[in-house]
Amino acid sequence: MAKVEKKYAKYKEQDLVEFVLYKCRSNDIDFIDDFLGGDDFLGPTINKELNRFYKGYLEFEDLKSDLYIFLSKDNWRCIEQYEGRTGFVVWMRFISRNFFRGLRKTYGINVKINDSFQLDSPYASDWYRKRVISLVPNEQQRKLLNYLYLDRLSEKDCLCLMEDITSMSELKRLCKAALKEASRIAAGDEYTRAIFFIENETEGSTIQYQDWMEIYEGNWECEIEREEMKVKVRLIISRWRSKLQRTVIEKRILEGKTTTETAFEMGISEANVYDYLSKGVKRLTKDLKKYKSRL
Repeated sequence: MAKVEKKYAKYKEQDLVEFVLYKCRSNDIDFIDDFLGGDDFLGPTINKELNRFYKGYLEFEDLKSDLYIFLSKDNWRCIEQYEGRTGFVVWMRFISRNFFRGLRKTYGINVKINDSFQLDSPYASDWYRKRVISLVPNEQQRKLLNYLYLDRLSEKDCLCLMEDITSMSELKRLCKAALKEASRIAAGDEYTRAIFFIENETEGSTIQYQDWMEIYEGNWECEIEREEMKVKVRLIISRWRSKLQRTVIEKRILEGKTTTETAFEMGISEANVYDYLSKGVKRLTKDLKKYKSRL
């Protein structure tokens, strides 16, 4: 990946995207062949999938053909949806990898997939976020998801705007139900599944930051105030060796900052913020359970 970034360093990210889109829509066969199968773009992703899951089932050219059909839908619309929240090559490889993950079922390859739905996925554009949210049938749920994921409002601001919601716990329950419905909708489409469902690299599920506080506050035998819980969380994460995970947990969960704000303050990409948040929440979940068991 470092070689790829160096090779295209002289190009602005958006210029590269427009160039690739122009070549693909012009049906430049030589370019498309290199784009899908060459080392600079998606070739390494295909080879990795081939070696991990498809050996004995398919050849490299078979996977490349399936990927071409997937990416070229609607006149290569998926490339047009790139918003610059991650590097273009990283973004394309992620979408392709998720597509191949779903393709395993098509070919009857029995591989257990452990993934989680993330509406704030850095690999999805706001256009697709808006599209998924618009299909949520409940008006209240749609409104809340719009506030949280499109307007990027804090939960406190949402509580003020949602007239029928009177408490933070009620807001969190509505958010949980809304995300469940959005997850069902996103899972029904090949492309939205590829960009909104993130495959977990380790065992266990990821708890989204909107619900984790409610889950642990609600399940403790004694009544624990939100501020007291924050103190306990800060005590736990202070023992972690990873400064990046500690900082992301502090900013995203405890301070309630957005992914964009956190990325800007830390000087890292939004994709990295998501990655550190996902791993940090998973670790925090495990540590909180240990903490609770000692009481």
